[in-house]
Amino acid sequence: MDESTKQNFTFINLSHPDDLKDPNTIDQVRTSAMTNFGRKRRKPKAAKEKNQMVFEMRTPEAVAAEPAALSSYGPEILSLGPFLEGWNLDPRTRQLLENESAMNIGHSLALRLAWARVAFHDELPFQIVLANATLFESMVQAGRLLTEDTPESLELHNKALNMMHQRLNDPAQHTSDDVLGTIAGFLTHDWIIGDFVGWNKHMDALLEMIRLRGGMESLTEDLHLTLSGADLFGSFAQDTPPHLPLPAAWYQAVPSLHADPSTIVLVNRIAIIWKQELPHTLSWITTLDICLNLLADKNKAWNSWMDPMLHRLLSLRPLRADVPPTREAIMEEVCRIGSLLALAPRWRTFGIHPVRTDKLRQHLLLLLQTQFAIWGELRCLLLWTLMHATREADNEAETSEFGIRMAMVMGKMGVQGWKHEVKVLREILNCDWSDDKYWVWDNVVEFVENLEQMKEVQQGGPSERGL
Repeated sequence: MDESTKQNFTFINLSHPDDLKDPNTIDQVRTSAMTNFGRKRRKPKAAKEKNQMVFEMRTPEAVAAEPAALSSYGPEILSLGPFLEGWNLDPRTRQLLENESAMNIGHSLALRLAWARVAFHDELPFQIVLANATLFESMVQAGRLLTEDTPESLELHNKALNMMHQRLNDPAQHTSDDVLGTIAGFLTHDWIIGDFVGWNKHMDALLEMIRLRGGMESLTEDLHLTLSGADLFGSFAQDTPPHLPLPAAWYQAVPSLHADPSTIVLVNRIAIIWKQELPHTLSWITTLDICLNLLADKNKAWNSWMDPMLHRLLSLRPLRADVPPTREAIMEEVCRIGSLLALAPRWRTFGIHPVRTDKLRQHLLLLLQTQFAIWGELRCLLLWTLMHATREADNEAETSEFGIRMAMVMGKMGVQGWKHEVKVLREILNCDWSDDKYWVWDNVVEFVENLEQMKEVQQGGPSERGL
């Protein structure tokens, strides 16, 4: 018996025939049936290596010459030449640093300038920057995310650690700019290889150093911006609130993000519907409204607003451990995660840097499994979130987990097929999430294409609870 015909049985225990009428039992039966059905319908694919990535290498000049790139990022080429003057570098080292700068051209010029001023100010931060540059190079060569050091990066990283220990022998250096800048490099190293135990230890040390030197006010703007960049990368990967407040450059980029939500005039249709239904829960919806307006503005470079937008979404925490979850808080949290998942592909285009969404997806799935809310007229936002979660899923089981829930929501909304799904969301979100080349929907489209065949196991639809 081959895999396509092999029978797979799932047993659900009932204590009484009336249990079959229970909404949770009905959902469990249908979910199980749809999972098995979806697996049988799934087309065989070539095995995909975990953390596989595909990179397109282009020179900074080629990127800047492309009209689409100008509208997205702005012609902000940063030459490292002035920063490398005075450094006695061999050709290999110089090329390594220049390649890293070229590969990360998409990040804002303000962030890259701040990083360069901090990194090349002293041999201590320079050493960890060099170690990280070798990691970026190895990631490009391997075509996937890294989970450990390479021999070359480890040697350079250990050299940076030894230099740090020597520098800390001088009490006057314990909270110096160069030491803090090097901590930013260690945070970047941990983030690149996904070592978040190490990342959190380094962040704790950084926060203590900032406290000892007099607080955030004691930081230069370049140092604040560099540290905030490292903070944002690691916080996004772990779905935790950023540890550092917004630098001035980010605050000034999108000042409306920091206004009182009750004073913001909402313009997008979905925002108006949300305010009518949940008039006292406006923190997330005002953020989405601002984001949709920025996405629609073709003259606004993505990198001019992406970092403060991500910082804002990571800072929002509708669910609190000391307060029982409400319908409003559950819906805001689902949508907050959906927004971060939606922005992840565009953030990836800024450079060769890991944008990991596995924690976001884990948090979303746990939330959907343990908390319930009646979405009503706002169910399209749940559909939107599930679409992006399905797109970001990195294995068949996870795709099925989110895809099944997406199918259930589509059934409740009377949405039939991918084109109808896109049409509904385009109309209500005022943004075309399907045609943008940075969102790859292949696995979502494949799942939706099978919905007509799935109707037989969906008869009656899922219970209203949670959907």
